[in-house]
Amino acid sequence: MGGAIRSVLALGILGAILMLVSVGAGTYVADQRLQKLTDSAALAGAEAIDLEMYSAHGAGSAAPINSQEAQARIMEVLGRAPEVDAVALEDFSVSGADVHVSLSMPLDLELVGTTFDLELHAESHARLVYTPGGS
Repeated sequence: MGGAIRSVLALGILGAILMLVSVGAGTYVADQRLQKLTDSAALAGAEAIDLEMYSAHGAGSAAPINSQEAQARIMEVLGRAPEVDAVALEDFSVSGADVHVSLSMPLDLELVGTTFDLELHAESHARLVYTPGGS
């Protein structure tokens, strides 16, 4: 009888470990997806060159970014994301040729019949570097 109890206990512990690994893996995958989305949004924003300033100052300096166009491009990237309803743009800023994007997304984890509400955060920076002549 003692062996049967130990077997049941071992199976219970193994099941709990597998459940924790599954939850951890799901959280990791969701975090990686959010980070990739944040990176994509920052890169899209960094492509929004302020053409008037660029024309006025030439290609010798860092290309300035049009803040409104950058935000529109970021929102376009977020609009194409599969979990668009859940992702929130927490922060967005443009400084010269640099773009900073911060996103968040809620994550509901269910573990042993209990739901835990977490929020994932990701930040990314991008800079548009233009070299005349393509080198």
